Amino acid sequence: METEADELALAIDYPDDHPIARLVRRVRGLHGSPTLEFTLAVEARRTCTLPIGLHPVFRLHPQTGSVALEISAEKAATFPGDVDATSIF
Repeated sequence: METEADELALAIDYPDDHPIARLVRRVRGLHGSPTLEFTLAVEARRTCTLPIGLHPVFRLHPQTGSVALEISAEKAATFPGDVDATSIF
């Protein structure tokens, strides 16, 4: 798997009989900006419809409101149920 000098790439290879062959997640910082860019490549073996869960974990500043999350997607979903008291979302 090729990577650029300013990025991290992580891959998950699925079993041979699964419709998905591999997921490749890339993370990189944008030069001159306090921004992280995430991409996900899904390599499918055949046409399928499956959910994909992306779960980034960051160590955030403990002060409430010190971080803002901006999502530029047409559609997004969160966990469809109650979460424990430690969740700030």
